[in-house]
Amino acid sequence: MEGQKTIDVQEKVSNDSNNKAIVDMIYEDFSTTPSDSPITSHATYLLLILMASHFIMETKTQVFNSSLAIEISKSLHKAFKIRNFVFFLSEHLLNDMDIMADFFPKFWKNFPRTPYVMVTRMYSHMQGFLDTRSLIYVFTTGYDDPILNLAANNLKGIRYFRTILVFLPRGIHNKSIVLDAEEYVNFNDNLLNIFAWIWKKQFSRTLLLSVANNIYLQEPFPTPTIINKTDNWSIGDFFIRYTKNLRGRIIKTPICYDLPRVFRLPNNVPSGVSGKLFAAFMRSINASLIDDTTCYSIKTPYNLTKILQDVYEGHFEISIHSYTEMLHSPAGSSYPVGINDFCFIVPFRRHSPEHLFLQRTLQNSAWVLVVFGVFYVTLCILWLSPEEKRDFSLAFLQSISSFLYLPPPQTLNTRAKYTHILSILLFILGFCLTNLYQSKMSSYLTASLPDSQINTMADLLATDLKVMVMEHELPILKSAGFHSEFLKRLIPVKKDIMDFHRDHLNTTYGYSSQTDRWHFLNKQQVQLNYPLFHLSEICIGPYYLVFPIHEDSILHKSLRYFILYTAQYGLQVYWSRGAFADALALKYVNMMVVNEEIKPFLEPGKTSLHFET
Repeated sequence: MEGQKTIDVQEKVSNDSNNKAIVDMIYEDFSTTPSDSPITSHATYLLLILMASHFIMETKTQVFNSSLAIEISKSLHKAFKIRNFVFFLSEHLLNDMDIMADFFPKFWKNFPRTPYVMVTRMYSHMQGFLDTRSLIYVFTTGYDDPILNLAANNLKGIRYFRTILVFLPRGIHNKSIVLDAEEYVNFNDNLLNIFAWIWKKQFSRTLLLSVANNIYLQEPFPTPTIINKTDNWSIGDFFIRYTKNLRGRIIKTPICYDLPRVFRLPNNVPSGVSGKLFAAFMRSINASLIDDTTCYSIKTPYNLTKILQDVYEGHFEISIHSYTEMLHSPAGSSYPVGINDFCFIVPFRRHSPEHLFLQRTLQNSAWVLVVFGVFYVTLCILWLSPEEKRDFSLAFLQSISSFLYLPPPQTLNTRAKYTHILSILLFILGFCLTNLYQSKMSSYLTASLPDSQINTMADLLATDLKVMVMEHELPILKSAGFHSEFLKRLIPVKKDIMDFHRDHLNTTYGYSSQTDRWHFLNKQQVQLNYPLFHLSEICIGPYYLVFPIHEDSILHKSLRYFILYTAQYGLQVYWSRGAFADALALKYVNMMVVNEEIKPFLEPGKTSLHFET
């Protein structure tokens, strides 16, 4: 809070002689509280926010029953043990201090707490500053009052807190509330526009007080309806949570093609892992899911960037399309459905390079021992040979021949017994070593070496493989610090091209993929002896898999508990299997089966063999 701005407001208010009483009352209480005193949970605070405007309009005394507002506050405090009171006061009401001078002294008399006064023109998010046992007052003069936007921005993320909106129109000043036709139309239009603003900003637990003791509530479902509760109100009618029964409320969301998360069946029923979960959630809260027909074709791919922007701008309250939360989304997000790594899938090497069969037959330590043994035996043969017949190359050749179990190139021309013993030992050693090596190599020839696959960045850069990624993923990969040579291999494409290649397991390229997509694609190749693709170790993350949803949506809490329950009951695994069966029936995926039936040696009906010469 800038000090100069505070002084300006104080001077403007203090110069008005009619405002002196309320100004003295506010700042007397404020002066008794140190400016740097810690905020405790046991105090109730007055947050007085003054909006700056270019035109300060003069208003006349307006009719407002302070006793009714305070009576409601006392009843709420008795029922819910309210600990914090927050006030957003319109600047247009500053000149009408008769209302404030009547309301605030009565309020502090009934709630004797130390007020915390904040005079500001800046937005300050209050999420985390308040708890659920708070009561928020918003004093406004109309739907175009800037205090409404200030309150919406400050209460972002906690708009489900109990809120009382006090509507005091500037054009109504007669205490008898005798309205002519024009004033009545203006009042009614203002009231409708304020409730439209309440619904748009998702202040789901709000009541409205106005002149002549009028109390208005909004019944949100199935369609928003304004109800006048002036004559028969009770605390039980206020701040009702609508989380389990939305009474058939229509939820619009685009339903596009995004295998395996969302796709449509021929009867336009949503399927897919996220699609089935979302449809079940709509049934659980008695809401109606409607496709907004953004994707006219059943195979039209979705545009994630546009969907997130539409949710942020309020065109959609929620979307059926879940996404891996690696994007810096402007929209809010739901409770995580799962956890995904962002990895790359690469073609599976059915045959390892030929030199690996010879090299990897024995471990590296064994090869070092063999090489050491060859030179050691060479030196032994050279030392045991007569001086006149000592030849290093001949001894080295003799050593290699012995290890390979081959006939020696030349018999040692000596009759010494120790040379005969050495020849027998070398024969046995060569026999054992050669047979061990051949058996090991034979076993490796029947299977692919698992560590010969493309797993690391170095393995991928050693090949000429290109990798397809989505266009919106490329900036994220560039900021992740990957090798520049790897970034040159990336081919950014649109979703329809990615789906065409990746979903059909085209081994020409590697592909970016999240964990849930990989598990779905991998089901197609579980019957193969050699899979077409495997998941590499080139990954970033993990990230949450979430639904895009408006941050203050009334669906937020009910969706969170629904996701938790479905995960505990194993329904997400069940829906994943059902989604794969649907995709298989629609031929979006293919179960690859290898038919290796043993053919009979005799044809049916024959009992003997006939050989021709």
